[in-house]
Amino acid sequence: MRAADRGLDEQDLTQIPSLVRSLLTTSTNIKLYPPESQVITDSIEELQAVLQTLLVKRSALTLARVQEVLLVNGQKVDTKDFKAIADGFLRLLEAIGLRSLSFLKHVSTQELRIFIAALREPPVDGFDGEVWHRLARVHGLTGILFDQRTYGILEKTFGTGTGQEETSEETATEAVLEPGQIRPSAAAGPSGPAIVEPETGQFTDAFLQSAETRLRDLFLKGDEEQSGQIIQQLFQDFALQTPTIRTKVILVCGSLLKDLGLASQPQLVELLIDPLLLALAEEEDPQLLEEMGTLLYRTATSLIHFGDYRRASRTLTHLGKRQRQLQERGEGTPLVFIRELEPEFQRVLSENLRSKEPTRLQEATQLLGSLGPVATPLLIDVIKEEDNLEARQIASRLLSELGEEPITLLKRELVLEGSAQQRVRILEVIDKFTRDLKKELDYALEDESPKVRRAALRLIERSNDERLTSLLVDRTSHEDPTVATVAIKSLGKIKPTGAAEVLVSLLESAKDEKRVIASCRALGQIADPASIEPLAQILAPQGFFSFLKKRSPLVRATAAFALAQISNPRVAEVLARHVEDDDSRVRQAARDFVNGQ
Repeated sequence: MRAADRGLDEQDLTQIPSLVRSLLTTSTNIKLYPPESQVITDSIEELQAVLQTLLVKRSALTLARVQEVLLVNGQKVDTKDFKAIADGFLRLLEAIGLRSLSFLKHVSTQELRIFIAALREPPVDGFDGEVWHRLARVHGLTGILFDQRTYGILEKTFGTGTGQEETSEETATEAVLEPGQIRPSAAAGPSGPAIVEPETGQFTDAFLQSAETRLRDLFLKGDEEQSGQIIQQLFQDFALQTPTIRTKVILVCGSLLKDLGLASQPQLVELLIDPLLLALAEEEDPQLLEEMGTLLYRTATSLIHFGDYRRASRTLTHLGKRQRQLQERGEGTPLVFIRELEPEFQRVLSENLRSKEPTRLQEATQLLGSLGPVATPLLIDVIKEEDNLEARQIASRLLSELGEEPITLLKRELVLEGSAQQRVRILEVIDKFTRDLKKELDYALEDESPKVRRAALRLIERSNDERLTSLLVDRTSHEDPTVATVAIKSLGKIKPTGAAEVLVSLLESAKDEKRVIASCRALGQIADPASIEPLAQILAPQGFFSFLKKRSPLVRATAAFALAQISNPRVAEVLARHVEDDDSRVRQAARDFVNGQ
């Protein structure tokens, strides 16, 4: 990169928060909306606009993470005024396996869409550099670079050099180790861990006791580097140790996690997760698997306690995957790694699900998705209790991914739940993941609460499913005129096949005026030519010798208006007879239609 392209002026720096926020918001939206939705289109267009503002002066723009620092074109950016957003973006880069992301001047909206769409469904084994390089090759991306060395980073940025020597980004980040990439080193050194590695390749009780004591001391001192070396040593060739020794290693780790104070737990958890997950994937001994699962679940809950939802989600996802693998074998008693969350954590997750901050919402959604069936009670409570419709929709989507049992539970709540408001909330979202609701809606349409009945009607109208519209047809002859009229109104809105025939029959048989008026209005909405003659009969003169029923002025006026909604030559003939009608409303409707022809 040319030197002229690197520097950021004051105007550029004011645009960086907008760029980071746009990237983070778009990455969140793609989890919630389809790639082709208008929300995603708008997000990508906004991202493209911010990028072009910055790229107008330079050929490329690179955002990179080094430790907890955000670099833009090699320049450290002061993020104190948008720290939450910047931290969220750095976590996003880490989650998708990237250290840097570069946008070139010619980057297109289509390339941005391809990149963002790839974030929607993470690969089974997670993101890494190869995933992104393969994406670039397959789609021919030339405007976006993944982990490309487009510039150097001055060591003085981190206070480690003279300010004159320039190194690559990879060199500058060498000291920042990714999980599972702890550098090998000697077991002891000038200030190294004072433990003796067994010569036989098999750990001894004395070695494990020494390792535990040394680890506890190092964590209290805050020495993560040497702690990491010992943990790496404990898990090196772990599968080759005897089951007894493997169990003791896990117990050592569990003992440390239990005994260390809150200040030291996050560092231990961070060092333990990758070795434990690798060991879990390879372990076959049922008792050891249970010990590992218990310890990993404890690390996940510890991460939730410290707000590190990303690592907690990753841990729980791997636990759930291994649990399913073992259950599919059908050997022995099924192991259960993921247990019910404590009420405190459930409350925190519910709050984050209601959050308007994209990062918190995304992380809570990801974590709840990783919990599997354990999340069912929490998700159902969110649907029942939360006024925020977006939070309930997210909970519904997550619930739909858990199979039939959670859906059955929610359907039961819809029928049996004591609170009308909770039944309304369920009705507002339950059709997002199931249409098999005829029995439940049959109850809801007879509910004592008008709000519940209205919510049930709105659901039927949204779905426009003939299996459900039959419920409306049944209620057009309901003994309660109010129930009947709202059902008729809904038929007029959704216009299902055969509705006109049902409504015409009501015109001839209904004894109460409300039902007849509602039927006329619905026929006007449906505008089926088959209803012209029945409506014309309502308007027909009703002399002393007429065999037709005497209709009230309001019924006749409604019929005239309904006729005027039907596009057919026969309507003009009918209404032409009423341009001098005694009823002013009928007369006006007839004249407006005839004069408008």
